Amino acid sequence: MATHSPHKTVLIFSPKVDGHRQNYVSVLGDWFLHNGRQVVAALGDYADGTPAHRSGICGAFAKLPGVVIVKLERVGGGGKGSGQWVETLRSLEHDHSPEWVVLPTADELRTSLSGLGQCGRTRGTRRAGLFIAPNHFYRRDHAGLSAYRRLRACAAWMRHRSVETRYFGDQAWKDLGLDRILSTNPDFVGRTRDPRIAYVPEIYRAWGFDVRNEDVLTDSLCRDLRTFLSDHPQSEVILYYGAWQARRGYDEILRLVCEDDSLVFVGCGRPLNDPAYLSDVFRWDVESMRRTLAQQGRIFEVELPFVAESRFVDELFESSNFVLLPYQNFYGMSGSLVQACAYGKPVLVPDIGYMAARVRADGVGLTFRHGNGVDMRRKLTLMRESYADFQPRVRSFARGFSEDELVAHFASAFGLPAAVERQ
Repeated sequence: MATHSPHKTVLIFSPKVDGHRQNYVSVLGDWFLHNGRQVVAALGDYADGTPAHRSGICGAFAKLPGVVIVKLERVGGGGKGSGQWVETLRSLEHDHSPEWVVLPTADELRTSLSGLGQCGRTRGTRRAGLFIAPNHFYRRDHAGLSAYRRLRACAAWMRHRSVETRYFGDQAWKDLGLDRILSTNPDFVGRTRDPRIAYVPEIYRAWGFDVRNEDVLTDSLCRDLRTFLSDHPQSEVILYYGAWQARRGYDEILRLVCEDDSLVFVGCGRPLNDPAYLSDVFRWDVESMRRTLAQQGRIFEVELPFVAESRFVDELFESSNFVLLPYQNFYGMSGSLVQACAYGKPVLVPDIGYMAARVRADGVGLTFRHGNGVDMRRKLTLMRESYADFQPRVRSFARGFSEDELVAHFASAFGLPAAVERQ
């Protein structure tokens, strides 16, 4: 039974909902519901124009008792009009008098809501922002370098991210008018020692309510995957999970499998028609490799939007041997890394950024030289030879991102009970 009066309201404001963002919306919202709050979820559309409350994980969340959906219309200029977003949020605060206003991806709203802190707020309302891009705060993998070497290593990165690296002075509090910051970077939280800043684990899947698909499509996908795997009983499975992008190393993984007959490629995701990610050269290269693997019967791909939790997701990860994440010039964390570890799979990542630091510190896989395909293949060989050695550390790492851990950190951050009996 909920322990708080049901008339208290929490407002979740998320103009963007694609990808991992819908996990943050649904998990935060569900947790507040089970603490006796009514949840007003102000949500934008998915990138394809589908209203969030009608599809995917947000669609399942919207059907729960106690959820009120407010559809956010697109703002001119791709959502950059700070005045319009600020006005919308302030109006919602006035109408609903929420106990908390929660910005699930506050780092992505720092431009569109930059004037929010200059406005007053409804009496009794507090604001919390969740920051999910650890590279904005602290490069853990450079912590052991001298000041000179660290400066050289970060020089190009700093030029592009000077605003973000300064963001946690007074700017975050002042621009967004926050009372609480939630960060997915435990190192940053530990270094600040600011009681207003709380750590929460990365949210990589939608917990708390049943969105596990048991439909005809899921049955068909599972059956097709099993058929494919049965044709390759001696092969090792390389899983690619996510949008088909050059920056995520989609082409590098295809190339790896093309060069190694003992591997098969299993992919699930969706293409992004963004020229920044899909150049003509990239398209030609990828299509050529896909045709080669298809002729050899060594590729299984499913084009889907962001996949809700389902038996198909379970089978994808459980059937794989390794998860490769050869991101290009990426310094943050990856939900796919956490998800892979939750399924007991070691990972292979480039040796830069926060993701590499966690892999090394927690022993959940290996790192290779950034952008070096030869070294990536060498490290994959090492991983294949010592696969079982990673299992205990991978499982231990994943426990830190479990639902129990997440709930405990939410409770600490918002001052609510950690254990709530689900109704």
